[in-house]
Amino acid sequence: MLILRVMWLNLGGRNSPVEPHINQARIDTHVHTIPPTYASAVNKAGGEPSGWQLPSWSPSSAIRSANHNGVAISILSVTSPGPAVLGSGEDGRRLARECNDWCEDMVNEGKENRERFRYFASLPSWEDVDGTVKEIEYAFEKTSALGVVVMTSYGDRSASALSRKLEQLSQERHAQLDFSATLSSSPFGRSSPLTTPLYSSTYNHEYYTPHNSFLPPPTSNRLPPRNNPHSSRPRGTLPFLFDRAVACADIPIEDFRKFYLDTALGTSPAQIEGLLKFTTPDKLLFGTDFPYALDEGMTNHTSQLNDFLDTPRGKQWALVNRENVVKMFGERLNL
Repeated sequence: MLILRVMWLNLGGRNSPVEPHINQARIDTHVHTIPPTYASAVNKAGGEPSGWQLPSWSPSSAIRSANHNGVAISILSVTSPGPAVLGSGEDGRRLARECNDWCEDMVNEGKENRERFRYFASLPSWEDVDGTVKEIEYAFEKTSALGVVVMTSYGDRSASALSRKLEQLSQERHAQLDFSATLSSSPFGRSSPLTTPLYSSTYNHEYYTPHNSFLPPPTSNRLPPRNNPHSSRPRGTLPFLFDRAVACADIPIEDFRKFYLDTALGTSPAQIEGLLKFTTPDKLLFGTDFPYALDEGMTNHTSQLNDFLDTPRGKQWALVNRENVVKMFGERLNL
């Protein structure tokens, strides 16, 4: 993340606050929450595996940041490593349930929270298939969650390698899969915290993993069309590497374009150009990465997105602010 921020400052990103009247109806799909029970679990487990420090979080700080970036609704999620930080047994299951119950209570506590927050449910480690299936069922039968968070890897295995059964269940439930990058236990494990530059580049590449590996192999029958395509966290290296899979594995580019991509810390000129060539306006979502991104980083990237949307080419991308999310979730957003 630091690398991208420095690039932004060098590329002339604005340091002034985002104009408060611009795009006040935005819906932020890449914003995190840190339930107290989750923070405690991460700290007891030795800290975030990447070595990154957990930031502070409160509903009021999230709303202040949202106001600053013109956001009306923040769709919250617990990021990496998620409940899997406690392993693939009962402790992980319990933590997932505690995170989801806390989020459900928090987003429904008071008029302002009900208006400003929605959330994606957390899941146990996908290595615990039964526990994950039960939590998906709980999330969509007992809570108001809009979707579920899937880490790109669990232990040293990718999420896609662990279970097609879980993906089938999510399709049956019309669940939105929300990918969050996770560092596998190898080669960068807990015993070797990442430096900031390596942390930044490794996480960005992890976002390529689900797009590539969740697609069916060319020799298999294609999966049926989904009512809700996968929702991906920021585009990372995807716009720059997808053609390798297209060329080497004979995967149609249309399969990659089923994924939704967000703009969190991803609005540099090079990234915008990559997105323009890779996807279509109806597959872009707005994101900030609060509270893991620094305030000035979010301000610079949001300002740059505003600048781009004001250009002739950018006019057609205005759907990124709100309309695409509303179309994706429909009545479940409870607007």
